[in-house]
Amino acid sequence: MAPPAAAFVTRADGFIPSGSASTSQTGSKKTLTRGVDLHGSVFDRAALRGVSFQSSNLRDAHFAGADLTAASFFDTDLVGVDFRGATLSQANFELANMRHAVLDGAVLIESYVSSTTKLDGVSIVGADFTDVLLRKDQQKYLCSIASGTNPVTGVDTAESLMCP
Repeated sequence: MAPPAAAFVTRADGFIPSGSASTSQTGSKKTLTRGVDLHGSVFDRAALRGVSFQSSNLRDAHFAGADLTAASFFDTDLVGVDFRGATLSQANFELANMRHAVLDGAVLIESYVSSTTKLDGVSIVGADFTDVLLRKDQQKYLCSIASGTNPVTGVDTAESLMCP
């Protein structure tokens, strides 16, 4: 799927203009914003460490190669999101709808995915799930589709999921 024509621009420090999201840092320009519609936005290769997208609409957004370390996607609509090659270590996906998200080659080390996070139809070729909290049914599903080795960490996807 090709990214939308319009690109969403962030500053080098990761701040997203117009208050559409926030970072985990404190300060008046970094207050938490909930429920923002960022459907189809393009954040490819963006530096978004610690940014909070809580309760926002990110359907069909693109984060390929982005640094989303410690980002929060709590209760966020992530249907069809492209996270190919993204760094998602320590990210929070609790209660997120990740149906049909693409996590190929992503690094999710120590991310929080447990709870009612929806993972139906995700692609995880070469993703690294080392030390990710998953419910047993989520782990079983991901193990049934696990394949490949992460190009950054060199860890096998099935091994990182502790598949039987």
